[in-house]
Amino acid sequence: MESGSSPYRHPLKKLLPTKIILDKTQTSCYIITMQNKLDYCVAQFNKNTPYPHGATILESPAGIRAWKNKTNGFTVIAIHFSADPAKRSVAWIEKMAEGMPGGYEGRIFAAEFNLCFSAFAGGLLYPEFILAFEGKPDTYKPTIMRSFDISYNNPAALWLQESEAGISIIGELLLHKVKTLDFLHACTEYENRLFGSGHIYENYSDVSAKHGEASSGYSAAKVMADAGIYPRMCKQNIIAGVNLVRSFMVEVNGQRLFTIDREACPILFKGITSTLVFEDNRSDKVENKVKKKVEKKDTNPASHLHDCLRYCVYIKYYHRIKDIIEAAKKDKEPDELPIRYWKPGDDEEVQT
Repeated sequence: MESGSSPYRHPLKKLLPTKIILDKTQTSCYIITMQNKLDYCVAQFNKNTPYPHGATILESPAGIRAWKNKTNGFTVIAIHFSADPAKRSVAWIEKMAEGMPGGYEGRIFAAEFNLCFSAFAGGLLYPEFILAFEGKPDTYKPTIMRSFDISYNNPAALWLQESEAGISIIGELLLHKVKTLDFLHACTEYENRLFGSGHIYENYSDVSAKHGEASSGYSAAKVMADAGIYPRMCKQNIIAGVNLVRSFMVEVNGQRLFTIDREACPILFKGITSTLVFEDNRSDKVENKVKKKVEKKDTNPASHLHDCLRYCVYIKYYHRIKDIIEAAKKDKEPDELPIRYWKPGDDEEVQT
């Protein structure tokens, strides 16, 4: 792992192992004598790349921390921007932090330059959202986008339509412990009550809809297909989806690209403004892993509706992403995104 975009590299021959067993007081195997902002950044780097318990520390040049894991024998090398002598000046740090909220002490600088993978923990997924984006549409258009996140425990659906400049979220439905077919009936009732009849629906879903339901033996996608609903689906990347949704939360020529009907979508509105936050996913947070394994309760219902939002926006507007995640599309062009519909034979074996 590496921080900062530096062309400088230390030859591996300089990292020949020197066994130093970590004790409770040892925190570093090198000393940085520069003062002020550089000292702060180096201290943050050291804090963010802790040596695992029992690791064999490898002697390293300034700005590099290297160790061999006790359990698997892997050698890990963490490279800080201060490994490059040209970037050890306070002037360089100030230049890099210019324009960043909080400067060199802010979350963006911490994540990008000091290898702090939990810098955004607790921060809103959509800090760009402001209450000005709240708005009820004047009318419901003939074509409405409908996105599903199907599960037995918390099936969710979200309704969107294209506005003059972007997208408008116009409805949500979240139920608990409902089979797919019953949920689809509830969606139809909701649509007739809120939008009226005569609309054409574009359907979207995640590829997980192909998984079999233990109760029926059929996938949610097949149940939807039997009901005449054929959702578009593809493999997705969560961060790419979040960034794509975020790209709509702007104003262009005085027009808002993103609006949400607060009255019709209270759960998602609350999520966007308060409960949808970055989690602390650092690998050293063992207690978090244990807690997630023990507590499988749903603590944030807005997350299911947020998934619906991502599915629809990612598939519908993927062409807005210039650097679509290569892992999802290999080396294909954006217009070759492998969107597909459910077809007979897609059902996966039900796990009992």
